[in-house]
Amino acid sequence: MKKGMLLIIFLLVTLPLSAEESLVLGIGEWKPWNSKDLPGNGIASQIVTEAFEAVGIRVEYKYYPWRRAYEMTLSGALDGTFPWSKRKSRLNDFYFSDPIMFDDKVFYYRKEKGFEWETLDDLKGLVIGLQIGSSYSDEFDPFVIDKKIKIAKVKDVFANFNKLPYGQN
Repeated sequence: MKKGMLLIIFLLVTLPLSAEESLVLGIGEWKPWNSKDLPGNGIASQIVTEAFEAVGIRVEYKYYPWRRAYEMTLSGALDGTFPWSKRKSRLNDFYFSDPIMFDDKVFYYRKEKGFEWETLDDLKGLVIGLQIGSSYSDEFDPFVIDKKIKIAKVKDVFANFNKLPYGQN
């Protein structure tokens, strides 16, 4: 649960594409993985761009809030979106590639508060800041849905970091 969030690209496209084709992928800001302000649109975007270029497909990136990129891909308005974790709830709607990168799952907290946990049950009674529209894992998400933990939703990860010095999550 603590480590190994699998980040992968999923595509809702009709393959095979012929040479000279292009894809429009919706992504959100998540430095250093994806960002319109970084060379090559970030590390993950560079991996995806190079993979498609290797088979003659040009990739165009459009930036949206994460939830919107997901919904637009689901509706067919975009060809795909990435990076997302593979979830049981997404398997019926999307194709998943092999992993393109891995990430650790961590909690940030104030040192003076201390924080020890082994299972999700250990999180009961704590307030955890989560980003609106994000999914964290097949194990964690039901705890949020069933209100087994207290959450404070924010629009982006930076808002959570800004709240930490004030003990708000």
